[in-house]
Parts: sequence; structure tokens; C-alpha cells
Amino acid sequence: MRILPVEGFWLHRTGPTRALMSEAARRNPAQVRSLLGPIVRELAR
Repeated sequence: MRILPVEGFWLHRTGPTRALMSEAARRNPAQVRSLLGPIVRELAR
């Protein structure tokens, strides 16, 4: 995962095991859970 210093809360998957996340989202635990939860569940299958 790469953290980017951009505005807003977002996450973008760039591949099956890679993602880009905004720094604002990383600093907010609720946003991290919300954005990464579906990806983690998918990878855990």
C-alpha cells in the first residue's frame, strides 16, 4: 500500500494485492476500516 498526500478520503486498488490510499484516510481509523474492510475480506478468502 502506498499513502499519498492528497485531499479527501479515498482508496484505489491498483492490482490484486496493491492499493493507493489518501493520507487523510490513513489517519482516520474509521475510514481505514471502511475502505480496507472489503479488500481484506476478499483477500482472506
